[in-house]
Amino acid sequence: MAGQDLVIRFDSADAAWLKGYTHFLSGVLDILMAYDWMPVWNQCAHLVFSNPKPIPPIAQHAAIGNRRDMGQWLDFIAALHDMRLELIQKDGLRRARDEFRGMISSSRVCWQRVLAETDDEHEWLPGPTQTGPGGAKITAQQIEGWQLVLNELESILQGQKLLPHWRIKAGEGINVEKFVNSPPRLDMVLLIQGSAFIPYLEEGPMSDRDTWQRLIQPFGPGFPMFALWSN
Repeated sequence: MAGQDLVIRFDSADAAWLKGYTHFLSGVLDILMAYDWMPVWNQCAHLVFSNPKPIPPIAQHAAIGNRRDMGQWLDFIAALHDMRLELIQKDGLRRARDEFRGMISSSRVCWQRVLAETDDEHEWLPGPTQTGPGGAKITAQQIEGWQLVLNELESILQGQKLLPHWRIKAGEGINVEKFVNSPPRLDMVLLIQGSAFIPYLEEGPMSDRDTWQRLIQPFGPGFPMFALWSN
């Protein structure tokens, strides 16, 4: 019904869901804070903030024009050019990895609790016999599939599964555990080109495109939204 209030009754499963999201957000912040972003700030902060401090040098001297003019685009390109960021917190990526592991653990607890529920009262995350916000449904197959996704992510974080790179030959991949324990300077060009990953390459089982196509099959095109919603 139009204008009907949305009522959610949060329970212990939702508490684990929220804990998982705090782990995720903390991990993202740990990654960002591990590096010195001033080179990027000094080229394009004025494109994002109305009154950046310190003011980027180019913003102090450039003529003020339309925000979509060529100069604005060049500032963005300059920021990408200067994205060679020094590591300033050596444990930052390890902390992020631990937060992401905590997210995975919390998600498992969340779904264990969801499946143990016997009521169907204003659920945020519904089990197979429950109804979520706006009549949303989650199937048993999707819950089982999500557990496989969590297992795959955990294997990547632990270095048991390797990540492919478009430039690297088949059979070799990036060991995330090794990358996290000895992180490099963040050079965007070298990361895309591939040479920044050479110290972290190994042969072994891959978490490749075929693997992920199988994992997301139960969710169809709605997998990204399911991942954002369900944690």
